[in-house]
Amino acid sequence: MSEHSKAPGDIGRRVARRREDLGLTREQLAERTGMDPGYLAYLEENT
Repeated sequence: MSEHSKAPGDIGRRVARRREDLGLTREQLAERTGMDPGYLAYLEENT
């Protein structure tokens, strides 16, 4: 495992932190990335 990832499922926590750092809502990020907001919520909340 690389030094950047702490544990399996860490990507969701990192995405959430970065989204918040940028001041974006889930809906805004989902729209920018072409992702369903429900899937983004799933990624951020589940490991």
